[in-house]
Amino acid sequence: MSFEDEEPISLSSHALAALAEFHAEKDAHEKTFEKLRTGAAPRAGAGLGVVEPEDEDPVAEDADDQPLSMAAFTEDWNESQFWVRKTTCTNNVLSSSCLAPFGSGGGDRGHGMAWHGIAIGFWDIVCAFASEVGFLDETAFALADQLLDGASSSSTIGVVSTPSVFIALKNRLRFWPIEDRPKLVLFEHDHRFSVFPEFVFYDFQRPLQLPAHLKGSLDSIIIDPPFFSNDCQTKFALTGRWLVKPKSPRVIICTGERMATIVDKLYRSLGVYATTFEPAHAGLSNHYYCYANFESSTWDWRSDVSD
Repeated sequence: MSFEDEEPISLSSHALAALAEFHAEKDAHEKTFEKLRTGAAPRAGAGLGVVEPEDEDPVAEDADDQPLSMAAFTEDWNESQFWVRKTTCTNNVLSSSCLAPFGSGGGDRGHGMAWHGIAIGFWDIVCAFASEVGFLDETAFALADQLLDGASSSSTIGVVSTPSVFIALKNRLRFWPIEDRPKLVLFEHDHRFSVFPEFVFYDFQRPLQLPAHLKGSLDSIIIDPPFFSNDCQTKFALTGRWLVKPKSPRVIICTGERMATIVDKLYRSLGVYATTFEPAHAGLSNHYYCYANFESSTWDWRSDVSD
């Protein structure tokens, strides 16, 4: 019997329910993002550990200064090179839990292959839209606090491909007097973040294609390269060295443990070393290190990493 003669394949009730849930979540995220885009974001910052309204200290807060959440920025498949997928369905190899809603597909080889294809396609879509990205809240705020330490209205903080830390910074600064707040600059490839006036488009394949006035302008910088490759790390380092001020910039690099050698080589002139702080990245199983050119109450330099 040819494949064309087989009975039409339909999804199980479990799969249909999952699909309905996916569409509902997608619609909710789109509405949240639209409110953010139009400047009317709801008070949805609880997911980032934002202080509740009754606990807030009323310090010179803008009326439009609403708490922000990364939940408004779900993974964009078109920006997949910059997003970490949070799912058990990776590299087109599905776990049994992913395949369960689709059933076995019968004993026929053709049916089995067809069901497997539907499962891969369906769950790839669900995983792409449903995952939330970036550092976990505790990590994002810890890093934001280090960038804000010693900052003033004359300071400029650069956030390179680390949007979760940018959101944490924005939330922290809500409680600063307006006249004391440092300037933030978000260097990001995902144009959805252009809803923020601090957004500057950044493509690491063109590491120095940035506005000329930003050269040597940053007092502090955090960089989270998306790939554990020497090429990616090198291009991000070119960007970072171009952006920071020549005198005593505060530098934080978050990337894999296995990138320690290349990080040491690329940032040696800035005095960057591996620290004891290990960032927790949503859905990422790789061992992450935080590298910095300063010690703090949050971290020391590691003694178990050779120079």
